[in-house]
Amino acid sequence: MPNKLIKQGYKIFALAERGYIWTFTRSSRFWGIVDLSRWRDISPTSSTVPEMIRRLPGLSGVISQASSYASGQSSDQTCAQTSGQTSGYIESYTFLASATSHAASHATSQSSSQSSGQSSGQTTPYTVYMGSYFSTVGLFKALRDIRCGACGTTRKSSGIPSYLAELKDHIKSIPWGKLYASEAEGVLCLVWQDNNITLLLSTIHWPYHYVKAERKRPAATSTNAAIARAPFGNNFKEELNIPKVINDYNRYMDGAGIANQ
Repeated sequence: MPNKLIKQGYKIFALAERGYIWTFTRSSRFWGIVDLSRWRDISPTSSTVPEMIRRLPGLSGVISQASSYASGQSSDQTCAQTSGQTSGYIESYTFLASATSHAASHATSQSSSQSSGQSSGQTTPYTVYMGSYFSTVGLFKALRDIRCGACGTTRKSSGIPSYLAELKDHIKSIPWGKLYASEAEGVLCLVWQDNNITLLLSTIHWPYHYVKAERKRPAATSTNAAIARAPFGNNFKEELNIPKVINDYNRYMDGAGIANQ
């Protein structure tokens, strides 16, 4: 951890819901990620997501049908070895699995033939929300194929189409609320202009489904203030139309953050 005051330590990868931890694993610079089976075509870090999801209730049969996605190359490090080698600093990279009842209400497995972000098939047993540290098109495709919905912010290098990624460099020329949508490998890719350009992936949303949400006017010193403050006029708060994918992400993402408190 070169940018941390304490150079040695370990990260906690946690699967959480509403402040409760379903399961977690650890990673250190010395030992790597504990007990990890690397999933095909996705990085070790992204592989932690399906590896923890497979421990959730009711998924054993679904995961076993997709066992070919895992390469079977497990880490040979043990928890005891990791805990014996690291101390002093914990950094938590976390993501949230939503409740089954939430998933049943709207989450569906997206067909790769549909670029609208809505699916033609089965309801998913779980929906997982995650930050850009994990999210890639390859990971979301793997989760969709095991009937697990997914939504999260992402990075330019995540596999989204290059013409969407390039919009990140044009933040000052895009008006507030502008939404761009495309598809990659059956995964919905979105770019939305808010306080900053936000990149998202989803397998459970329509691209142009909007909801009204009360938003607070950004500070005058905030990133992209001139554009982000425009829809508020002189009001401190305003009900604005925002994409449902944004609203859902903001609503369901922070389960692990609550657990950290």
